[in-house]
Amino acid sequence: MRQTDTAPAAVATALSPARIKWPVRQGLLLAAILAAVTAAALLAAFVAVPSVKYRAACRLLLAEDYDRAMAAFSEIYQFRDSAACYSAAASARAEECLAKGDLPGAAIWYARAGRSPEAERVFDFRSIVTGSSFVTAALARDGSSWYISDRYGDDERSGASAVASYRRFLPQSPGVNGLDRFGRVRLHNVGAYGVTLPQKCLNAITSATGVKDLLCPLGEDGQPAYALLLFNDGTVKVVSEVEHPLNGTAGWREIESVSEGFRKIFAIDASGGLHVAYEDGYPEERRYDITGWNDIVKVAETGRALVGLTRGGALRIAYADTENTYPAAVTCAADVADIAANGSLLLLVRANGAVKAVRVPNWTDVDYSYADALTDRVAAAVSRWTGIVRVRFSANGIYGIRFNGDVRYISCDISYLPKTRHFTYDEHRDVAAAVARWTDVAEVIPCVTHTVAVRYDGALLAAGHGTYLEGRSALSGATDYIRRNGGRYLDVDGWKLW
Repeated sequence: MRQTDTAPAAVATALSPARIKWPVRQGLLLAAILAAVTAAALLAAFVAVPSVKYRAACRLLLAEDYDRAMAAFSEIYQFRDSAACYSAAASARAEECLAKGDLPGAAIWYARAGRSPEAERVFDFRSIVTGSSFVTAALARDGSSWYISDRYGDDERSGASAVASYRRFLPQSPGVNGLDRFGRVRLHNVGAYGVTLPQKCLNAITSATGVKDLLCPLGEDGQPAYALLLFNDGTVKVVSEVEHPLNGTAGWREIESVSEGFRKIFAIDASGGLHVAYEDGYPEERRYDITGWNDIVKVAETGRALVGLTRGGALRIAYADTENTYPAAVTCAADVADIAANGSLLLLVRANGAVKAVRVPNWTDVDYSYADALTDRVAAAVSRWTGIVRVRFSANGIYGIRFNGDVRYISCDISYLPKTRHFTYDEHRDVAAAVARWTDVAEVIPCVTHTVAVRYDGALLAAGHGTYLEGRSALSGATDYIRRNGGRYLDVDGWKLW
């Protein structure tokens, strides 16, 4: 009984306020110590240690030890202005390559520095690597060449023979076309799916010399209505079977690059001036006011808006429809290193490697609300990428090349099926898995059915979404487009450009 009688008293003593306060104080003290230790660890991890590495990297940069400086800055790429310092070291390496006449090397280092337009101006990798529908071709520095095809009806021997005579490809021409050693244009695979040029265009193109690039925009019938030749001397020539296919090219001089828009051609001259030539009959009210635009290095057209990137990283925007404008996040953007666009997305690569993806308003009466939701999901994923120095759109996805040569990929293959009135979204997981293994990538070159990447060492990589292939339907026997992934055109193992 005595033990039983004393038990409540012992419990009451243990639960007294004085006895409770001490464990609580101990817990608070331990929590405070743990918080202090955690804070100290975080301070060391995110401030102290990076600061030491940053100062060491800056000393290497000042000593012009660019390789070691870049290696050091790459470890702390998101710390202070480490990205800018990394860019400075990579730019210095690019200048060294340029002084030695190593144009591919200069382009690689400019790209790694986050100066994509400058890299493209110095050397266009599409002039030595190209592809069409289920076709891949490449030219090596030693004069050797490769051609491989899975295209229905393609004569691979003829293609290999044609490419063997090339000295460079025409980057924007439709198909696998290039210049021979005499500077004459040679056309092998003018375009996919039976695309043909008018005979007058063919005669003018194949008799031309000194050509830098070739555009053959497709008309409403899916066939080229004219051809535009850009020459090495900065002049252009329009060839067509109609009298005035393109208005506005008269007087163009010192043109460095041309690109295709919707029923129009953009040209940038040596001083950064932008010129626009519109197809005959293009509405006056839909034309862009680019008065005062200068120092432009790149343009991207999305919807009814034209976005220009200046050499200083600012944006110029002109609208063909004043009722639709971009949000302030775009119009006020600064420190932009690269831009790219397709029909539904505008991508801005910032100087610090961040990416801003903006969905472009649609311009049709079709209800795209479901597709818009998918596109917003793609945009959100791209906007989480870091360390990006250049972006590329393929027919079915977005590629982001990081400063260290890794590549990010996400599919944007959202298809509208009018017969069933719904949308499909193909994630292309096999492409994503392949790209995730890519390293040391200098450039990504999208083709119609696949994508080819060039590594720093000149080796090639390939991944294919294989969306379109002309064939016979097993059910109706009619010509149809069928889906296929893989194929011999992706077999680029052992191809070395240098």
